[in-house]
Amino acid sequence: SESLITVRRGARGGARVQLPKAEVAARYAGLILQHKGTTLEDLYVARSLIEPQAVGLLARSHSDEDIVRLRDAVAHEPSDSRVGTVRSHEHFHALLIELTGNQTLQVLIGIIEHLLSSADWSRLDPDQDSASIREASQRSLRAHHKVIDLIEAGDDEGAADLWRRHLIGTKDYVTRGNVKTVL
Repeated sequence: SESLITVRRGARGGARVQLPKAEVAARYAGLILQHKGTTLEDLYVARSLIEPQAVGLLARSHSDEDIVRLRDAVAHEPSDSRVGTVRSHEHFHALLIELTGNQTLQVLIGIIEHLLSSADWSRLDPDQDSASIREASQRSLRAHHKVIDLIEAGDDEGAADLWRRHLIGTKDYVTRGNVKTVL
């Protein structure tokens, strides 16, 4: 039930131990948050408190390879699919955290991102081709490019401030209307 063991049949079969995944922790965290009546906005507030600090950390300790990976991530932005665009943005957020090298941040943000991505998909369907989602996506992409510039310049305060404003703007966009609960 925890997805920690898989069983294969055949000559090369048998039980295999799997690495624990953040999705399992996210499922349990989601149940607890759902039971407490936690709102989607609450998750975004938590994210906007943690992620900007991680971006500031990355600005202080990045490598040239980190900048290349970040620029590569925004260079391959899909434009033909709203879902593809959202996945690309989620990948960029996860990459920022990964590049800090901090395992605790990766797990914590991984749980939040998993819960948010589950909630966000329901919001996209009615807005699939709306002008507002295209505009929000372009604003996000501009913020991604700008935060890379600030990280590369080593401007930890500027990068953290920009990222906080970006996340608050995202929260305001996603939590508009009737979207009130986490799951």
